[in-house]
Amino acid sequence: MRISLSILSVLLSMLVAKAQPPSLEDFTTKLTPLSDIRTIQADFTMHRHIQALDFKLEFKGILAQERNHALRWEVMSPLHSISLFTPQQFRQWDEQTGKTIAIKVNDMPWVAMVFNAQTKWLEGDLNGLKADFNIVPQDDHTLQLEPKTPQIQVLFKSITLTFAQDYSAIKTILFVEPHGDTITVAFSNVRNNQDIEEKQWKLPTD
Repeated sequence: MRISLSILSVLLSMLVAKAQPPSLEDFTTKLTPLSDIRTIQADFTMHRHIQALDFKLEFKGILAQERNHALRWEVMSPLHSISLFTPQQFRQWDEQTGKTIAIKVNDMPWVAMVFNAQTKWLEGDLNGLKADFNIVPQDDHTLQLEPKTPQIQVLFKSITLTFAQDYSAIKTILFVEPHGDTITVAFSNVRNNQDIEEKQWKLPTD
């Protein structure tokens, strides 16, 4: 009987240990494959849930990012628009109006914040995110980012990142806004380190 209880105790201890999320240091090590990524391209499906109305919107599009250069976020449906982020500015073209808006970093500091955060988590740079977020591992593949700065807290209550099984890319991102609305982005057909054509960094009005 004592032997059976001892075995059961060991098994329970193993299960509890397995259930514990990794430390932030261990998670940083797991994300090492991301540090070699120069470019990333992917398809995405984005769902926005408006809590007060219990209403969901679905968007589909494509993403292209070159490290420390630019991020292209193109929504293909239900409406067509292209957003370009760079360290200097944010520009967005809308097909319905045919117009482009531009916001410079000096006028709207959140532009730089969004670009920098996006860059850091795509390349797995958790140390670079610590200035603006408390980072809490949820399990072996999931991190929750809790904003520390007022500029980000106004936009998001939390951001949850789930990585691919081999840690070569982000699988999903969940944004929770202050009033409970959510945005979920799921990535597919991810291509790392493939050249991005120069025309991808231009808008139709250029």
